[in-house]
Amino acid sequence: MFAFSLTGILSAAIGFVMARLITRFLLGLGIGYVAYEGFEQLIDQINLYLGSTLAAIPPSAFQVLHILNVETAINLVLSAYAARITIIPIYRRFVSIPTGAGA
Repeated sequence: MFAFSLTGILSAAIGFVMARLITRFLLGLGIGYVAYEGFEQLIDQINLYLGSTLAAIPPSAFQVLHILNVETAINLVLSAYAARITIIPIYRRFVSIPTGAGA
């Protein structure tokens, strides 16, 4: 008799914990996705602006920028920002970030 009630209690506790973990995971994933999609549109607008700005410079200056791979560097920096903006909401959801004088 005691074994059946203990099994029921354990299964209920495991079910409760798993439900909370799955809920938190899906919520964090959804927040990260929304942040990524919003920031992706901002990155597209920045790329369009930079493309139109680079089209207006003289060809010799454009060639120098192309040799230096400036457009690749800009895309790399923007991608790093997109990754950071995506990870921050997920990180804040699952890890408590200390605030105050010691942080």
